[in-house]
Amino acid sequence: MATISQAYLQAKLECINKMKQDMRSLDYRKKAFHIVLHEHYARLHTSQTSTRPYISKSLHTLHSVLQEPDLIDEPDLLVNYITELIRFVENVGLGFEFGKTYIDRVIKVYHDKNYPLVDLYLAKANFLRLDKLENTEREAAFLAARVEAERTHDMEGLVKVLFRLAEYYTEVSLYEQSLAACYQCEQIIQREGGHLRQFLARVYTDLGMNYTTIFRYEQARQHFLQAKAALEADPTLLEADFSIYPGKRTMATILHYLGRIAEAEGNAQDAMYYYVEGHRYQSMCPEELSASAFYHVRLGELLTSANLLEQARYHIEASQNMFDAIQFSSSGRVLVGLAWASLYEQEGNYRRAKQYIKLAHKEARAKQFPRGELLCLVKLFWLDVRHGRIASALYTLCHAIITWYRGERQHAGLQLLKKYAMQVLVTPVKLFRRSPHSVMGAKTFNAPLTCCICPVHKSKVQDEG
Repeated sequence: MATISQAYLQAKLECINKMKQDMRSLDYRKKAFHIVLHEHYARLHTSQTSTRPYISKSLHTLHSVLQEPDLIDEPDLLVNYITELIRFVENVGLGFEFGKTYIDRVIKVYHDKNYPLVDLYLAKANFLRLDKLENTEREAAFLAARVEAERTHDMEGLVKVLFRLAEYYTEVSLYEQSLAACYQCEQIIQREGGHLRQFLARVYTDLGMNYTTIFRYEQARQHFLQAKAALEADPTLLEADFSIYPGKRTMATILHYLGRIAEAEGNAQDAMYYYVEGHRYQSMCPEELSASAFYHVRLGELLTSANLLEQARYHIEASQNMFDAIQFSSSGRVLVGLAWASLYEQEGNYRRAKQYIKLAHKEARAKQFPRGELLCLVKLFWLDVRHGRIASALYTLCHAIITWYRGERQHAGLQLLKKYAMQVLVTPVKLFRRSPHSVMGAKTFNAPLTCCICPVHKSKVQDEG
């Protein structure tokens, strides 16, 4: 029987001890952590949906790295990972818990290690929208990102911050600040040129969103068409990976807003085409349930105005279910409530219609969304007028004026009030002439709808045919 020499055993033992030391070494653990993080990111980035157990596992990975910050040697990978996690935890209704637990800790780690902070501040602002639209902490995150980009002379980062800040200002009715951010962003792109020109489509899109909100539809349309042309002129932007440039997501937004403009102007067929085509582009992107929910509620409103109530109900219910699933909705629940109100009014159910408008108004107030409050009160005013509840309508009108004074007056002054007043006062004339009405919702007399052209209803028609 062969014997094992003492020297051999000693060499083997030294080899094992060295392996143990290597495994405990920082470099070895960095490599191991990088492999795990990259695998998790790749799975999140390429997935449309994910489950709570997998997300919990992904959060455990993030927790581990925050316990040992020295493991971070690729800060960009970790930021991308966190961005994907925000999308998924929002989709399963864990968004705000995630933010409170992790985002500030990550920012502290990056600050201590002198890593780039711009994208992290933007990620923080993104998750804070889940709580309230108008949020001082959210604006502070945007401004911190701006300071960081300017301090490090990060022009691409500054462009990203400015158009995100413009979108925030539009959401909270700070229209002049939004326009200023957009135009500053455009000036930087024109001055710096190069790869920054890829962001022009996003700037034009944000300008269009701003002008749509304040009823300047022709200006909005021109900016959206500029954005669309910029994307179509460079096919690589539409084909780029979502983490590099969200071209498809931008195109989805452009088409969705062109649908809103068409609906407001009474072009129902165009509105439906734009909504459905926009959602087709959205479906090519990583799943974002809130975007799909907004598509369904807008389509439901359009179908309600065409008196296609069963098809409208399908889309409104789909939107309601999505917003219930993600728990957070920005202005979504307000729009869903108003959509249900319109549907019930079409069915002649005044009581349910009023109930849903009041619920939507309560939600708008909770979200600190004064423009949404005002929209709810305008809808309630005309609901009462149409049903002969004049005393109630007058009370609502007074309430609307107070709401404007406390909210939109501070943001848009008399300019937007005049536009709202004109929209409300000319309603009887517009309805008599069978023309659309942008606050109350478009009518479909100019181009009647006979059926929804979304994939679900189109498929049903084909099956029945």
